[in-house]
Amino acid sequence: MKHFCVIGDPVEHSLSPRLHRRMIELTGLDATYDLCPVRAQELERFVEQARSGAWDGFNVTMPHKEAVVPYLDGLSGTAARCRAVNTVCMEDGRAIGHNTDGLGFIESLRAHGFDPADKTALIIGTGGAGEAVTDALVQAGARLVYICNRSVYRAQALAELPIGAQSLMKGDPVIPT
Repeated sequence: MKHFCVIGDPVEHSLSPRLHRRMIELTGLDATYDLCPVRAQELERFVEQARSGAWDGFNVTMPHKEAVVPYLDGLSGTAARCRAVNTVCMEDGRAIGHNTDGLGFIESLRAHGFDPADKTALIIGTGGAGEAVTDALVQAGARLVYICNRSVYRAQALAELPIGAQSLMKGDPVIPT
């Protein structure tokens, strides 16, 4: 049996268990999906427990999307560019971080008949999801992305990320942390 969960603090509001348990039920996967409150000071220990086999993978929600990065063994290209993780897969005892927020956003746009290629976009907020959506828009060919945030410094930091330089990458390789 596989064991998965979502971590955060607080995490009790998360819909992930309901959604993932239903997916598990529909696919017949032999797995569990739990809700795991993890405080900031427990984050490193939690990742170590996952490496030891306690979890086969886990989702990450606020406030840990950026804080978990230093405890991981590698990042997908998207997670590395965004500096934020929402999914960790355990691969041969290694914790590999991914970020699916941006891809989910782009796929949702496309499912509703909107292709962001050659369009202008406005991002409001520079948290982990904001960075992932910005990256995904650039990867999808958006012509111009405006960034608005309460802190001008975070907006500038996001604008200066080498997101656009990665647009020629094929696939989403794992980058060691």
